[in-house]
Amino acid sequence: MEQGRKSGVERECGQTYAAELAKAYVPHLRYDRAEPFGLAGIGYTIYADRRHSPSCRRVIEPVFGGMVIEYAFYYDFDIQHLYDLEHAFVYLDGEGKVAGVESSFHGKFLNSLIEGVTAFEEGHPVLYVQPGKHALLPAPEYFRLVIDRDTACNRNAGEAGFLISSMFEGRLFTDQALDRKIEEYIRRNYAFTPTWEFTDKSPDGRGTEEALMPYEELDALIVRRLSEWSGRISAELNI
Repeated sequence: MEQGRKSGVERECGQTYAAELAKAYVPHLRYDRAEPFGLAGIGYTIYADRRHSPSCRRVIEPVFGGMVIEYAFYYDFDIQHLYDLEHAFVYLDGEGKVAGVESSFHGKFLNSLIEGVTAFEEGHPVLYVQPGKHALLPAPEYFRLVIDRDTACNRNAGEAGFLISSMFEGRLFTDQALDRKIEEYIRRNYAFTPTWEFTDKSPDGRGTEEALMPYEELDALIVRRLSEWSGRISAELNI
């Protein structure tokens, strides 16, 4: 879907309906008790037919007669870089029942609707947030598979500098000097040791329903916030 276009659902049913639908199914998150980063926003896109995602390299295909709600979770920082965008996809059948849940995990998209594992709260799937890294899984035990789950948050904090995805090329900019200053800034201000104890309280106290906005709004917010952060870090560290 092109930037700035409304989804078919939004055109046919209106923005209010789309907003209420997104609110009804947005995943509820569980955070490590030491997590330093709160969400800056969640951009939603609703699909009633097959379309390209505006926020990742996927083609979304609803089940027959159903819909898919894409949620793009934006954080100003990943513990290893400036900028992080994670995803969850909630698939609805023709009766509005959850038929599938998928979530992002370091460039891959995984099934997160697992019988006997995935929990729900009043229709909202529950997903666990990898400390500092923000990948999403349906149970915290699965993070044991990640080799650098602790070192990424302390010894290797900030090492990737300013991560600029292809969606933002030409709108955001970095260089080697800025990358290294961002590394220093993240390591100095945010390096931490995960507790691996999870809570339903987010770092900023907001629930996911409060962070929702259409993806087009989030796209503009991301560019503005990252431009501000890179300028602030440049000035603070005298680049």
